[in-house]
Amino acid sequence: MTHRGPFQPLPFCDSVIMGYFNFPGISWEYSTAVMSRSWELLEFVGENFLSQVLSEPIMKGVLLDLLFVNREGRVVDVTVGGCLGHSDHEMVEFIIFSVMRK
Repeated sequence: MTHRGPFQPLPFCDSVIMGYFNFPGISWEYSTAVMSRSWELLEFVGENFLSQVLSEPIMKGVLLDLLFVNREGRVVDVTVGGCLGHSDHEMVEFIIFSVMRK
């Protein structure tokens, strides 16, 4: 796992990015945004050939937690539901496919 500053280009490799992004003004269905910072995220996603996988709101009916991949089929069996402790976020579970190299 690598921590990168906001919106820096990704190295050319398979990527899975998950987190609480807090960009409620983005329409992932139409790739539109109402704020300039949200547009920066959309541009980053496009420039790095990422797809946003989650479609269900995870917190109070808003899609703030996001899951990005740059290769279709990299993550499968994505499920949303249940809370961990007293969190107001729902849990996200998924399987990451990877290739082991010698």
